Amino acid sequence: MLLIVGHDRTNLTDGAGGPQDPDRLFTAAELAHDLLADDPEFEIEEAGALRRRPGPERGPIDAVLRARRAGPNWPSS
Repeated sequence: MLLIVGHDRTNLTDGAGGPQDPDRLFTAAELAHDLLADDPEFEIEEAGALRRRPGPERGPIDAVLRARRAGPNWPSS
């Protein structure tokens, strides 16, 4: 299983905190695209943006990607 969590690029306009350089940020869709381009054996289980603190205040927004690669030695569940 592969799990990636980091500041989402939308954090610049809709979130708070984190790096302010857009070149250091990414989206879950970009991560999924790049991962599958490098290794199509992965299956994307979850990819999206997640606000850390739901509520009226703007909090950090993270890009979350969870993927799994099935193979001869890896169970599928």
